[in-house]
Amino acid sequence: MKIRDKRKIILWVIPVPVLIIMAVILLTKKGADQSPVTESVVYDVSIVQDEDGALAGGETIALASTDITPPLEQPASDTPAQDEVVRNIPDSIWKEAFELYGKTCDAKETVEAVMPQVTELAGSDEETDAYLKALNDLFSYWDGVNEKGFVSRSIPEDLQDDGSLCIVILGYALTPSGEVRDELICRLDAGMEAAAKYPNAWVLVTGGGTALFDPSVKEADKMAEYLIQKGLDPSRLIVENDSMTTSENAIYSEKVLRTAYPDVRDIMIVTSDYHVPMACQIFEGWFIMNDSDLEVISNYACDPGNPTVFRISDQVFWMEELLR
Repeated sequence: MKIRDKRKIILWVIPVPVLIIMAVILLTKKGADQSPVTESVVYDVSIVQDEDGALAGGETIALASTDITPPLEQPASDTPAQDEVVRNIPDSIWKEAFELYGKTCDAKETVEAVMPQVTELAGSDEETDAYLKALNDLFSYWDGVNEKGFVSRSIPEDLQDDGSLCIVILGYALTPSGEVRDELICRLDAGMEAAAKYPNAWVLVTGGGTALFDPSVKEADKMAEYLIQKGLDPSRLIVENDSMTTSENAIYSEKVLRTAYPDVRDIMIVTSDYHVPMACQIFEGWFIMNDSDLEVISNYACDPGNPTVFRISDQVFWMEELLR
């Protein structure tokens, strides 16, 4: 073969591999440019509802982005919320404390007696403080309800006359046929006086089916009828007609108020004079045990001429009823 022919072959053979290599490099670069730099992150977008519950815009939107960094989760707090803290006090400690109070009738002695258990139970200083505060608040109040002068025989002055105040009138057992007894009328008339004094306050009546021959007749329903006949605006009335005891009065009333009347904060208890200390203690005790923002701030007693006397042991019994 001539030298000139060899040169031609070389000129053709050498460029071909070079061209192939260059083509491979270009294709590789193009493919790399089309690959995602980071994995696409999909976020859920909140669905906004209008007042009727319909979806605003009628669509759910999913947002994909390569530029947005997902929000970091906030670390869980080591300190329990205050409402969880107090509710974590076991019923056994409350029960022991109630029984101790029945023997000592002294808040300080009672709290000191259960303090070792409370300290052992608590997982932090904050929990210890919360437990002790709840115990001190409850038993200090209990001391107060049994002091002379606690029962108010006149309507309290200077309460906030707005929707934050609720006048709670406690029921009294109906006759076997379902009629209102004189003592209940006494309580209702006192409640009307308080309602007139505070015309912007709510009025809650509480009591269930205590008619022996017709349990479907409820104390609270009868009470509401009486108050309306006496001129109370029905729009002010709150009716709790399931409870059968003073303890249940407190439990169910608190549930109704916290469910449907969030603006209510202050409670005035209206009941018979002999019943005021126990009723106030049960209501305020229940609020404290459940970290409710409700508070018994006053009472107004009627005098039905009933010689009944409740002892501390009776108060203990009904406080323990709250635990069942």
